[in-house]
Amino acid sequence: MAKLPTNMSDVFVKRAARSNLMALPVVAVALTLTGCATLPSSGPTGGQIRKSLTQSLVDGRIDLIEMNGPTDLPVAPARNSTPFVDRPPPPTDMVGPGDVLDIAVYEAGVTLFGGSLRASSDAVTFDPSAKVERLPSIRVDDLGEIQLPYTGHLHVAGHTVNEIEKMIRRSLHGLSQNPQILVTIREAITNSVIVGGEIGRPGRLVLTTNRESLSDAVALAGGYKGDAKDLVLRLQRQETSSDFRLSDLLDGPERDLRVYPGDRISVLRQPRS
Repeated sequence: MAKLPTNMSDVFVKRAARSNLMALPVVAVALTLTGCATLPSSGPTGGQIRKSLTQSLVDGRIDLIEMNGPTDLPVAPARNSTPFVDRPPPPTDMVGPGDVLDIAVYEAGVTLFGGSLRASSDAVTFDPSAKVERLPSIRVDDLGEIQLPYTGHLHVAGHTVNEIEKMIRRSLHGLSQNPQILVTIREAITNSVIVGGEIGRPGRLVLTTNRESLSDAVALAGGYKGDAKDLVLRLQRQETSSDFRLSDLLDGPERDLRVYPGDRISVLRQPRS
């Protein structure tokens, strides 16, 4: 006959401990299932995405791509860094619509314009006895023309001041005795760019060499405001525009394009996120 344990309470304690050990996996599974039912979702479901994009999918503005892994990601097409071509700069004294010109006519002997002032002795290219008539400042109109006494309309847009001087002199041939013409640009509109946005001195910037780069234009306009990595430079040339991260322009001289007369430059705050 088997020997009974001396202490029956030990038997009950061991059986209870064994029962508790067997119950632990069941409790853990129950807690896990309960947790799954209460966890918040980490994003929209596929149905919610399709529902929100219904109109965009119909319009063709958005393409919905089903993915089963990273290999299903579409390859982005290679894109050109900029649509602009670095063209040779035009002459700095080229005239266009909006420019304001000062014109002086030097005449010797019988004068056509009736000038009474003697030419400066420093003007060695002119007859010291010549008289000078300084015409009122004249603005080149939208058609690129100016109108002078005795010459009528002259198309000067796209010509340099030296070419305009020869043009006026030819138009006065036979009316004045060997007239000499001096043309200067009082207000340069054609040979300038517009700079705005997060810049020290926004406004019109006259190009002195026509070889200024984008970063040069920003510096000449008083510099940029803020951190370069948070700024974007937008270049608009006629109907074409492109954005450049300002920090990239400053770090890479090869990306620093040369500005062209008529360009519009805007420095915009667009922090990376």
